[in-house]
Amino acid sequence: MMGRRAGVARNITTTYVARLASILTLFVLFPAVARVVPASEYGVYLLTAGMASLFSVDLGMAGSATRYVSEAHVLGDDSRMRSVLAGSAVFFVGVGIFSSGALVVTIVFGWKDFHFTPEQASIGLVAGAAAVAQVALGSIAANERAILTGLGRIDLANWILIAQAFTRFGATLVVLGVSREIIWVAVVDASAAVIGTFLFVIIRRMVLRTRFEFGRDFNWAVLRHMWGLSRDMLVMSLAATVILYAGGVVVGLTSSAVSVALFAAGQRIYQAAKEIPNSLTAPLLPIATANHLDGAGRNKWLYLDGTRFSLALVLASLPPVCVYMATLVEWWLGPNYSVAADVAMLLTASVILNCLHLVAVPVMGGQESLGWYSVLHGMWAVSALGLGFLFSSEFGAVGMALAVALPLVILEPLYVGRALRKTGGLGSSS
Repeated sequence: MMGRRAGVARNITTTYVARLASILTLFVLFPAVARVVPASEYGVYLLTAGMASLFSVDLGMAGSATRYVSEAHVLGDDSRMRSVLAGSAVFFVGVGIFSSGALVVTIVFGWKDFHFTPEQASIGLVAGAAAVAQVALGSIAANERAILTGLGRIDLANWILIAQAFTRFGATLVVLGVSREIIWVAVVDASAAVIGTFLFVIIRRMVLRTRFEFGRDFNWAVLRHMWGLSRDMLVMSLAATVILYAGGVVVGLTSSAVSVALFAAGQRIYQAAKEIPNSLTAPLLPIATANHLDGAGRNKWLYLDGTRFSLALVLASLPPVCVYMATLVEWWLGPNYSVAADVAMLLTASVILNCLHLVAVPVMGGQESLGWYSVLHGMWAVSALGLGFLFSSEFGAVGMALAVALPLVILEPLYVGRALRKTGGLGSSS
């Protein structure tokens, strides 16, 4: 028991360190680039980066692979493990090919819908090529990371992410010192993706020496079973991607490249705020899976205690940030980005509501009961997009932030009620 607790503590601690490294890299690099690159050119780069994130979808299979790798590991079923590994590999390779191809089509045929000058369009093509490489490699890395997480060794995945973040940080500062052209920043992003993917493959093979052969171990029945949980995670993954990354695209279609940069600045702060509760939840899926297999009803307390702790962290940190947001943004980026403070304040305030259901996602994933959450996530994404086109055409970046935050006022009580029912927090798990 002590060993298991130590492993959980190690996984949670390294997750916070990895997320902190990523956040600090983003926060330091954003003003470093913004001060030497025109906002219009930076907006084009941020748009392509946002599109890369938008196309970097795992269709819910990362969570599903983690869950079933964890199950096979807990049960000591090597045959099942090989089938899960084979199915996951086939799926992620296919997704990587499809997603990177779809991004190529979008870049080739979609630039005409954005209000780019010829110079901005050429920057977008180079940055877009780097984004395509990141999407293709990211699919492979996501598979390896999901397997490590399922084995209870998310700490190793986190150290790779830390190395990746510092590599990107140092290399970006070097290229900014040598050249003020934004395209080199995009090249650094793609190079960091190559290094990270290589490390994920090597480390996962060192930890899990189980090897699979497609002809012997691939099983459509196992993949269909994984897809059963993945369908719900697919909807949630796509919805989360839309919520987090589609805002910049919507702003780019309805406003200008400068507005994209303003929204992206506020979104960086939002992403940092979300990591306060998110970093706690990342290692919980294998624990919830083991609790579910044990049948002792421990997931009720995993959800309740985890949510209390998550809420305490959020309430201790985010309200002061919201109060002094304008000062923080001016210190960070200067007065030209003052509108980003309003974007960040709206999005960050929404995290206080959002954190009430975040712990429930891995808990109910471990119980294979995410169906209703996928519906709620879909409603949030559709609402954010619809309101985004309506509000951002009138209010720009601030309108898009309002569109993301507003639906939670109605949806969050539904999230919480479902979690309490499914974990037994209301006296029933039906």
